[in-house]
Amino acid sequence: MRDKIEYQYRMGLIYDEISRDDIALKYYQAAIDLGKNERYYFASNATPRIAEIYERRMDVQRSKYYYNITINMNGRDYENSIENRAKEGFNGLGD
Repeated sequence: MRDKIEYQYRMGLIYDEISRDDIALKYYQAAIDLGKNERYYFASNATPRIAEIYERRMDVQRSKYYYNITINMNGRDYENSIENRAKEGFNGLGD
């Protein structure tokens, strides 16, 4: 299962890097769907990346939604650093 989740996450990263946001979103969401009940960091790290894509698109509501998902994920690898990243992103959006 770890490899399946990681694959989805890494494909999201690749498409994110080349600004193919719609495809990146699908891969990131697949990583979240597969990994939401696992301790691996892939799902919890995919959520702030989705939030950042929506932030670039000026969709503040969706961006906040995904930052909140990240903040509320518990028991994950690298939890503190990923959560801090999400809090910074959320706070940067303002009201």
